[in-house]
Amino acid sequence: MLEKYSIFAEWVRQWTYINCWHMNEYESAAMWKLYARIDEAVAIQSTYRKLKNCLSKNVLVGVVHYIDYETQWLPEGNTRWPFVHKRKSFEHERELRALIQDIPSKDKFTLTGMSNNETGKTVPIDLNGLIESVLVFPNSPKWFSGLVKEITSKYKFSFEVRYSLLAKSPVY
Repeated sequence: MLEKYSIFAEWVRQWTYINCWHMNEYESAAMWKLYARIDEAVAIQSTYRKLKNCLSKNVLVGVVHYIDYETQWLPEGNTRWPFVHKRKSFEHERELRALIQDIPSKDKFTLTGMSNNETGKTVPIDLNGLIESVLVFPNSPKWFSGLVKEITSKYKFSFEVRYSLLAKSPVY
């Protein structure tokens, strides 16, 4: 039974779409360093409520639980559980995930064995309803910040575009 569940869980992965967010009260210099590989980068600031409200009901928005897989048991009975659990080593990510499972079925039966050729899912979203502000990477050149502001204005977005607070000089 365990082996069959393992095969099924592996198969479900291809039908699961995930969008990841970092949750924190403040910006994280470590997250900028991990995810902004070049100086021309931005971060989107939003809230849990705004993200949840702009997505359809079939999207699960959940906080990732960090567990020690050697000593803790992953809950069973829900195909989404594996996607909101990660190794403790990643706790610094403080992750929130928006998750869609589009498992194929017919007449209430899961069509296991089918392959998924889609590489992603397009989800319509109201960006003005989602985004509070766009933060520009602390070391970005001025032209890049200007370009982000210009595009934001061109498409009539109402959110603020500003440099990361980490761009300010430190207080000694």
